[in-house]
Amino acid sequence: MFTRNGTGKRTESDATTETWQRYERGVSYHERNNLYAQTDKNHRYFAGDQWRGAYLGSISPVRFNFIKPTVLYKVSTVAQNTMSLHYEPNAFSMLAGQENQEGAQLFLQAAEKICQKLNGHASRMWEKNKMDTVLWDCVLEAAIAGDAFLYFYEKDGEVVCEQVDTTNVYFGNENERDLQKQPYILIAFRQTVEQVRREAKQNGVPEDLLRQIVPDSDTATQAGDSAKTEVETDEDGGKCMVVLELSRKTHKDGRSCVVSRKSTRYVEIQPERDQGHAMYPMAHMAWEPIKGCCRGYGEVRFLIDNQIEENKNLARRAVAVMQSAYPKMIYRTDAIGDPEALYKTGASIGVNDMNAQDVQNYVRYLSPASTSPDAYTLTEELREVTRNLAGASEAALGDINPENASGKAILAVRDAAAAPLSRQIAAYRQFVEDIGRVWFDMWAAYSPEGKAVLVTVTDAMGREMQAVEIIPYEAMQRLKVHVNVDVSPSDAYSKYAVEQSLENCLANGWITFEEYVEALPADSAAPKGKLTEILQRRAMAAPPALSGTEDRL
Repeated sequence: MFTRNGTGKRTESDATTETWQRYERGVSYHERNNLYAQTDKNHRYFAGDQWRGAYLGSISPVRFNFIKPTVLYKVSTVAQNTMSLHYEPNAFSMLAGQENQEGAQLFLQAAEKICQKLNGHASRMWEKNKMDTVLWDCVLEAAIAGDAFLYFYEKDGEVVCEQVDTTNVYFGNENERDLQKQPYILIAFRQTVEQVRREAKQNGVPEDLLRQIVPDSDTATQAGDSAKTEVETDEDGGKCMVVLELSRKTHKDGRSCVVSRKSTRYVEIQPERDQGHAMYPMAHMAWEPIKGCCRGYGEVRFLIDNQIEENKNLARRAVAVMQSAYPKMIYRTDAIGDPEALYKTGASIGVNDMNAQDVQNYVRYLSPASTSPDAYTLTEELREVTRNLAGASEAALGDINPENASGKAILAVRDAAAAPLSRQIAAYRQFVEDIGRVWFDMWAAYSPEGKAVLVTVTDAMGREMQAVEIIPYEAMQRLKVHVNVDVSPSDAYSKYAVEQSLENCLANGWITFEEYVEALPADSAAPKGKLTEILQRRAMAAPPALSGTEDRL
């Protein structure tokens, strides 16, 4: 509800909700740190829009965009490591301090079976949420903007995720790097007025306050130039800013949990609601952490100045070539009868009162001034040195002929070039581990009647089939888990090295052809499916094997 000051008049600070006031403080902090403008600039330069605001006249906005291949190389090096989640019981936490050790051991054994079921469920949820694609987008966003955020929420009984721009996330303590230690987290997003009013009405907001939810044009804080322009519609179809606030609350029994509330500028559309889980439902990856700050720098930010200088140098070279690379003709206008004929191929040129032999005295070409090679050298040096210092040299970018090098040699060169990205790979792995921890925390909270998982069972006839099994709520609450992340490189050269190793084993007679086909990866360059069909046809056409002495002979 609105409050009034001592004069009986409503002030702007009184009118806005508490959540909105926190949001405005966050906006002010981002503006002081130039987060909005810098994020937009990073995205523009990555995409190749690098001459915005410059007056060039007749000069073409030439560019050699070295930012994009550099960033894409680093992103692929980090994100090509396929991640998978695995849960296992935290034996120390489950056994320490337990008086009934025998009972604790029995539950630990049961916990191992529960974790196996959760691993299968996590694998299915990974595919359902298309997490491999989501993570690629997150790594790319972190490399460009500096940070990537995933927000998780419950929908239709399961956990789903949504990527959030760094410009739409506001922390209560911008100096605390650990997201789970934040006093509160705000997430801002744009939503149609009709949707917001409908949600507010479902939450019991009075009709007079519903009319306070109106469209606005607060798009300056949205990431990307296109996000600042919205389709013009009527009042109900227009959009307004909504802020979701996440904070912690401690219950009387000492249990800490996350609570949420949602607000527009003047109306709290969702009152405080206990989410039931202990962790903030978010995961954060910073590309290059900033000392004393919870955010990070992106790869693009410190390449921009060199890109600007190279673009300027290219423009200067283009002007120099335009002005001096081609000779210019001069002639006496009173001596040439038809000056236009000078520019026509094969045309006859009439002269006035002079001999044809003296034409060079009346028509000449000016010799163009030579262009210094320093301009070209500077352009090449800026591009090559910048890429080398960024760890994106030609060798790192894959300028290796696979026909002249073995798969292992290629991997050795690639891994040596990728060594500077070890920190980002570690941050990526931690990012995935945080996702696994949030998933488990939300599964335990949102399943009061037990967590339903899909398992594979065998019927009386020995046939495998899918069945739903319920993990009891009490078991999920007692269970303490470790989250392990398995990393599997999935780039082309890794697969090439595996296939080369198998081919060497086959050539040396260490394995049979059948074993070779079976060991081939499912996505190998060799046609594993076709080879398997050939082996099956051979097996069907082969005569039955002999038994006894004849078989041994």
